[in-house]
Amino acid sequence: MRAFVLLLALLPSVILAEVESHLTVGPLVLPLSGTWQTTGNSLHCESHGPSGQTLIATYAALVRGASPDPVSQVLTTARGFARDKMPGLAAKNGKVVRPVTELITPESRILISAASAGKRMFRDYYFIQYLLPAKQGMVYITVEGFGDASQAAASFDDTLRASQWVE
Repeated sequence: MRAFVLLLALLPSVILAEVESHLTVGPLVLPLSGTWQTTGNSLHCESHGPSGQTLIATYAALVRGASPDPVSQVLTTARGFARDKMPGLAAKNGKVVRPVTELITPESRILISAASAGKRMFRDYYFIQYLLPAKQGMVYITVEGFGDASQAAASFDDTLRASQWVE
């Protein structure tokens, strides 16, 4: 984990845009349906969807030359984060309805996910986490909003399975 530098929104440029087709975070391109209001940059951004949902995405990159086998290092780090951090974040946001789970995308990439459900302002609330290891880093995404957690997770699972990598 120490070989990673978290590249957060320390850059002076801020993007405010309506995104109708996709959102780019690091090397990941997410297809989004509807109109999303996005602020941030390609390393860290926050998007608000047409149904009031909030998506926050951050790309953390491996320091070049820090590991002789960057792909293995990224995967080990991602699995460590998923094991050590994601369960607590899920539990903190409600009843866990999907424990940390490793899924495989159509491109044979690993997609790690967890989801929880609760009540906020007397309404059903969901909090979903995704961690997607890449060749030189990883993308961590949270999605939260009001509605059924299982339906929201299934919808965003499909979005992430349809994502593309530009590496």
